[in-house]
Amino acid sequence: MNLTSLRDLRAGASGVVREVHGGHAMTHRLAEMGILRGVTVRKLRGNGPAILDCRGHRLIVGRGMIGDIMVEPLNSH
Repeated sequence: MNLTSLRDLRAGASGVVREVHGGHAMTHRLAEMGILRGVTVRKLRGNGPAILDCRGHRLIVGRGMIGDIMVEPLNSH
């Protein structure tokens, strides 16, 4: 499995969340936003703060957080 941080994913690309690094408070906050293991997210814009599409909702996530979200990139075919 090829993992990359959400920070390194290019704008417009999607990936499946596989790991979330960080402390309890951060992982809890991301979970409240719907960013959980197994969820597909699409990076709409930016590297910090980034705008993400997660389950049909647009979310703004800071640079530090997106660097701790590891995704498996999806083919854009």
